[in-house]
Amino acid sequence: MAKYLIYVAFCMVFVGHVFKHCALAQAPPPAPPNAKPTCWLYNHLLQVGLGLADHDKGYQRSGDVVLVCTAKPRTRLTNTSDIFFAAIPPAGDKLFLLKNPSGASVGPWILEMRDLQTGRTIESRRLETGFNYQLRPTCGTVVLFKHNLKTGHYETSAFDLLTNKELIFGDFEELRCSDDRMTIVRGVSNSLGRMSLYLGTSNEKLIADDAEQFNVSPNGRLIAFVQNTKLCVQKMEEIAGKPACVDRVWPVGTLVVSDGGGVVISGQTDVGCPIEQEYSHHGWPCEGLFRWSPAETNDDLVEFLAVDPQLISGEHGLRIIEWRKNWGKN
Repeated sequence: MAKYLIYVAFCMVFVGHVFKHCALAQAPPPAPPNAKPTCWLYNHLLQVGLGLADHDKGYQRSGDVVLVCTAKPRTRLTNTSDIFFAAIPPAGDKLFLLKNPSGASVGPWILEMRDLQTGRTIESRRLETGFNYQLRPTCGTVVLFKHNLKTGHYETSAFDLLTNKELIFGDFEELRCSDDRMTIVRGVSNSLGRMSLYLGTSNEKLIADDAEQFNVSPNGRLIAFVQNTKLCVQKMEEIAGKPACVDRVWPVGTLVVSDGGGVVISGQTDVGCPIEQEYSHHGWPCEGLFRWSPAETNDDLVEFLAVDPQLISGEHGLRIIEWRKNWGKN
C-alpha cells in the first residue's frame, strides 16, 4: 500500500508532460500502428538500476511480461519480476523467457519455454556462464543471441530456439531478418562502438552507418533503424534513397516495424522512475514505448515503464488472453 501511495504522489506532484506519462500507465491501450497487428508484447519494468546486484556489470533491468491488445485490459503473462527478455514465436503457442536472478551481465542466465495454452513450463535450463544473452523474435522464429565477453572484441552467435540450430549468416553483432529469411540484415560493429548495417551475408550493400538499433518488417520489405537521434524507415527496394525519419529519439532497447511501416520503439522518456532503483542515480529517466509511422511528424509515448516490444497478430493475441484466464484451472 505504501508503494502505491508513493507512486500516486509521484504522479500528482508533476503536471503537464509528466502527468501525461504517468496517466499512460493506467490508460486503455491505443491502437498499434496501421490497425494491424492489433497487439504487442513488452517487458513491464519493475526493477531498474546499474547492475541491480552488481553495479560493476552495467545497466540492467527486469520485470514481467505484458500483452496489450486494442480495447482489452493489459494481460500479465508472468508474475516473477525477474524477466529480462521475452518472445513469442509466429505460431503464438509458446513463450520464451530469459531470466537473470543475479542481475549481473555474466549471469547466471536461465532460459525457459512455457506453453501459452496452459501456462506451464515445458523446459528450463541454465545457460553457459561467461556470456551475455539476449532473446529476440526475428527470422520467423525466436533467436537466442550469445555474446562472448571473454574475447577482445564482440563475438556473437545466434541460435534458432525452435530448431535448436545455429544461424550462420556471416559475422554480426546483431541480426534481423524477414519471416521467410529472404531478407537478412546484419549489424556489424564499427570503430565508433555502433553498427554498420549490411543487407545480406556480405558487406557489399551498406544500408546505414552508426546505427544503434534496427529491425526488419515480417515481409522483409522495410527496415527501421536509429541513427544518432533519428528513427528512420526505409524501403528495401530504395536502399540508395532517402529514408523517412523523425528526430529526437533516444533508444534504450529494441524496436519493431510492421509490414505497414508502423514502428514501436523502446525509448528514454524525460520522467524519473517511480520505482526502486538499486545503484541508480536519483531521478534516472525511465524507459517507455513510443510509436511512430512515416506519415507522422512526431512519435507518441504509448506505454510507460516498458521496453522491448514484439508485434503480435490480433488473432494470436486475443487467443492468448483467453488462454490466460484458465491458467491454473486445469
